[in-house]
Amino acid sequence: AKTGRVIVKDMEPETMQQLLRFAYMGEVEKLEDVAENLFAAAHQYDIRELKTVCEQSMMCTLDKGNVGRRLLIAVLHDYDDLKRAVMDFVIGHPEVLESEAWMETVGKDARLLAWVSRRAVAFATSAKMGRGG
Repeated sequence: AKTGRVIVKDMEPETMQQLLRFAYMGEVEKLEDVAENLFAAAHQYDIRELKTVCEQSMMCTLDKGNVGRRLLIAVLHDYDDLKRAVMDFVIGHPEVLESEAWMETVGKDARLLAWVSRRAVAFATSAKMGRGG
């Protein structure tokens, strides 16, 4: 039976509301609260401008509680700017590597651990080369 409704099962209602708000009004309310889920929705529906808005928000609001999730998002979607921002944050806040939030996200994902390890080796190698080998 036709109901005149569209049911989207793989998205939170607030995320859909903000996606539609952006589509019709060009704005998002409380972006810092919905950026991660909204980025995934923008990626799914290929809304490039919204992806950019969400990416910028995620980079500007990195903290010890979300940096692991943001790395996961960056690696899954191959978003280099966010990857760099996460690594810069981790380098500036190495204690995050011991945090429960980091271990819950990155510590349980072999591909994220491998990615971080490769970046750490590259960083150490470039630092050593900068000191004359």
